[in-house]
Amino acid sequence: MPNKFVLASAGAGKTTTMVTEALDAVRNTQSVLFLTYTRNNQAEIIKKIKEVNGTIPQKLKIKGWFSFLLEDLIRPYQRCLFSERISNIVFDQNAPHKRDGRTIPGRSETNNRQRYYLSNYKVHTTYISKLVTRICDLGKTGRGRTATYEAIERLASVYDLIVIDEIQDLVGWDYSVLDYILSNQQISLYCVGDFRQTIYQTSHASKHPQTSDQKRQWFTNKGFECQNLNHSWRCVQQICAFADAVHMHQGYEATNSKIEVVSEEFDKHVGVFSVSNENVGAYLNQYLPIVLRHAKNVRNDLCQKTFSQNFGEAKGLGFNRVLIIPTENYMNFLQGDPESLRTARTEEALNKLYVAITRARYSVAFLSDAIPTIDGISEWTPEPVYI
Repeated sequence: MPNKFVLASAGAGKTTTMVTEALDAVRNTQSVLFLTYTRNNQAEIIKKIKEVNGTIPQKLKIKGWFSFLLEDLIRPYQRCLFSERISNIVFDQNAPHKRDGRTIPGRSETNNRQRYYLSNYKVHTTYISKLVTRICDLGKTGRGRTATYEAIERLASVYDLIVIDEIQDLVGWDYSVLDYILSNQQISLYCVGDFRQTIYQTSHASKHPQTSDQKRQWFTNKGFECQNLNHSWRCVQQICAFADAVHMHQGYEATNSKIEVVSEEFDKHVGVFSVSNENVGAYLNQYLPIVLRHAKNVRNDLCQKTFSQNFGEAKGLGFNRVLIIPTENYMNFLQGDPESLRTARTEEALNKLYVAITRARYSVAFLSDAIPTIDGISEWTPEPVYI
């Protein structure tokens, strides 16, 4: 089976696509490993498999990315580098051996390998994939008992297909691990994701690929069959088009909505709007949108009587209506300045806005006293009340 990469727009039904691929492989007597980054996604995958198949097939295993690296590729071979058992992982909030982008003196890998990778015999998430490549390198160069270090050969003896969800969350050394897996032609990879939704990443290391463009190019260079799911079963066409504008001129195909008819309950207010502070109370009362904001301390006065979430927390969810409290850069974007987002230090600002917009099924509103000039958005005002 060829290696495949599926670029799935928000709301494209990627979970169904992946589950179908995995179950078809199991029916063809293949052993399948299903990997994803977050526990929420693991739960979603298990739920969908049971919904489609009734039970989890014996030949289908579901794991988190870090659990996979630790259990399948590190622990069976760790004694080639460390004497004590690696008990777990340490979730790094930033690169543990760097300060202001520079390696702290005495903290390099060559100074103290154990201190570099481990903390109290727990492996740093920033370097866990790099540790896998070191173990694979030992097998490649034949140090010690060569057979002991052939981690990828052992993986190929267990699994025929590896399905990777949220591939956009992988970064740097993760792709070096994928390189090793690709070196064994007995395993096929099926990778699904959307680089426009990259908010969380597995590592704080600086190794490439880092950016969306670098990651997309990696799949092209490695000869993956690429498929574009540029449709949405969640968002109406007005929202799809507005969300596409966030990553305009970055090579993504236009997203087409699969929603042909909006139910009567929602069809009176469909599309993308701006709402002033003067009118936001009336808007909240009339449409009951979910409020999305970049931090928990933003506009608490609006969030006391309605459900609210941060942009990142809302990833993977869908709501009928959304009210977005924009940052200053987002306000500039609404005023027709797309470069206000592209000058950010990372792609995170772009991606969070895309995620926030595409949570909505029928309407997206931005809290803004300035009337936006960007195409695709109109000002909302309440109907006049006549006495």
